[in-house]
Amino acid sequence: MIATADVMITDKSGAEALVDRATASLDQLLEIIMRETRLVREGRLVEVADLEEEKAQLVRSYAQMMDAIRGYRELLSRFAPAAV
Repeated sequence: MIATADVMITDKSGAEALVDRATASLDQLLEIIMRETRLVREGRLVEVADLEEEKAQLVRSYAQMMDAIRGYRELLSRFAPAAV
């Protein structure tokens, strides 16, 4: 899981790091959704249920990243416009 408590943007590298972390968070979420889809197609529903908590954590992490991005919108536009 990717924490947001230490997010602080003061320069270009901080802005890019936040975008990279948000991208990684989304990648992890997409990976678990693809795994979940594969398991459903294979009829392995018990295993799908086992993914529920991990998926919920990833959703929370992604939401936190997006909140941070919204909060730092102005700084991101200034320091890393190509990344947003």
